[in-house]
Amino acid sequence: KFVVKPLRTRRFYAGFANVVMSKTYTPFFGEHARLMQAIKQGRYRMAYVADNKTDKPEADVGVVFSKDVPYFYMYSPQAVEEFLALVPHKIDRNQNDVNGFEQICLRSFPQLKSNKDWHQRRTIIFKLMGINFVSRFTSMMIRKLDERAEKWMP
Repeated sequence: KFVVKPLRTRRFYAGFANVVMSKTYTPFFGEHARLMQAIKQGRYRMAYVADNKTDKPEADVGVVFSKDVPYFYMYSPQAVEEFLALVPHKIDRNQNDVNGFEQICLRSFPQLKSNKDWHQRRTIIFKLMGINFVSRFTSMMIRKLDERAEKWMP
């Protein structure tokens, strides 16, 4: 997993002329050597991402690895537009206008079709987040504010 997945991903994206990747990638560690080099030089620790772009100025997308996880950096407006075109705008319910990678990842929450299980998962997530927790205190807060307003003198 730590060797095969990154190497296959790098080999796939190396075929695109508008994609830049680090030349100093090492399996298991990813870009850790370049990160440590930037820190020793007193530069920002993610400076190697900008260095990748200067290595290949015509690149639209950069692929950087942290261990076996690829991160995609979009350097041009055209790359951002193409990415946003991949995001579905409506599945079978109203969607947020939020765009992100979860929108295009298979089996992510926004990609699931609406059914009984989807509704149950959404309800559980909202309960865990405590979104409706505060709403039960709204009437008490209004009552207390009214009491304070009655006692307030200019």
